[in-house]
Amino acid sequence: MPQPHRELAVRTALITAALLSLQPAGLALAQDKPKPGAAQVETVEDERARLNREQADFAARQLAENDANRRAYEEAVAEREATIVDQAAASAAAKAAYDAQVARAAAAHAAEMARWRADVAACEAGNYSRCSQPKR
Repeated sequence: MPQPHRELAVRTALITAALLSLQPAGLALAQDKPKPGAAQVETVEDERARLNREQADFAARQLAENDANRRAYEEAVAEREATIVDQAAASAAAKAAYDAQVARAAAAHAAEMARWRADVAACEAGNYSRCSQPKR
């Protein structure tokens, strides 16, 4: 399965290397410090080198921003996944508590019904002390 962030890193490195290779090796140093009193005339090659540097700088900033955005997105996704896990755990705990409450109520009802059935059976067998008393 491809890993997009690794592919992006490889593409980033290749683009940066390509942009930097467009700049001649010693040209930047020669242009950075013009001689005092010399007229500054930018040749086509000088302009191209300057524009290449500007583009390379822009591309590097853009790639850094893209990388930061990717990291922020991955952190947000991880945070959301953690929230989902927490919510699922809370839901499971609430359901378990509810199910336990229902089970206790069912057990209490079953015990009360068993007691009532025993009283009815005893009453029908002649033990009138266990018969229900009419309400007044």
